[in-house]
Amino acid sequence: MDKKVNLGEQIRKYRKQKRYSQENLADLLGKKRYTVDAWERNRSTPDEAMMIKIADVLGIQVDDLYGRQSFEDKQTLESLNEISDQADGITRRAKSFQIDFKTPEDVKRYYRKRIAITIGIFGLIILAIFIIWPILGQIEVQ
Repeated sequence: MDKKVNLGEQIRKYRKQKRYSQENLADLLGKKRYTVDAWERNRSTPDEAMMIKIADVLGIQVDDLYGRQSFEDKQTLESLNEISDQADGITRRAKSFQIDFKTPEDVKRYYRKRIAITIGIFGLIILAIFIIWPILGQIEVQ
């Protein structure tokens, strides 16, 4: 992590996400409200066993309290970065195929050429069918 995570702020953040008051959290942990308040104000720090219990009650990992990413989060982030890199490569390749039309006549000429090629290919297919069809008709199947 680039910035130092404040343990008290993390406890407060996850407590509020669960919509627990300090009193609710304290009751669930078997502590007094002022103890939770002291943790959130960084006046004291819960011991290791209590950190595990806090994480369990809040439905998070202990690493979340320290602001660390879980293994799954790291894998997801790496996958997203890889996908992003692939998308950037595809975008760069696609841009290399773009045709720069300088005038409206260039656009017309480009599309006329494409239409002529398409009609030519279609014509060749029809011609091939009319040449091959009679030949196939003459072959006897035994």
